[in-house]
Amino acid sequence: QKNTQSLEYISSQLSNILNLLHARDSSKNEEILVTENIAHNQRVGRVSEEYLFKELKQLFNNNKDTEVSWINELEEQGLPYDILVQKKDEKFYYECKGTSSDFNEFQLTKNEWDFYLKNKGKYRICFVSNADSTPSYIRFMDLLEDMKNKKIIPCSGKNRSFKANRIVFQVL
Repeated sequence: QKNTQSLEYISSQLSNILNLLHARDSSKNEEILVTENIAHNQRVGRVSEEYLFKELKQLFNNNKDTEVSWINELEEQGLPYDILVQKKDEKFYYECKGTSSDFNEFQLTKNEWDFYLKNKGKYRICFVSNADSTPSYIRFMDLLEDMKNKKIIPCSGKNRSFKANRIVFQVL
């Protein structure tokens, strides 16, 4: 009788464990809803791009052979970069990532990452912080080199959810 009770108890515990594992596996397939304030993000993006455009115009002002163009000046174009800098026959693509705070993280879409890999050496990321108050920016010339040199790391400093097909970078 003790053996039967023990076997029943073990069977019950195994059943509980299997149920927990099954619930955990099925939750992996569920979509996580990530909410965002789209209007706020668009406004901060626009303010950040405008600030960066003015800064880059000033940075390249002394070079008459360099043209700085804000691709999204009239409306969002949906390209993997926001500003184009042309020097004679060379093109450099600048993607602006902005925040209205001093939070030191930004995200790249899969499309932006793929574009970076195809245009390595010509793709720049500029991270604008405090876009609404006292903006400043950091220019990353090559993401892989910047990771290697520990200027950025590909992970978040906070436990939070992200939209699909996004890579998060933390500025160090």
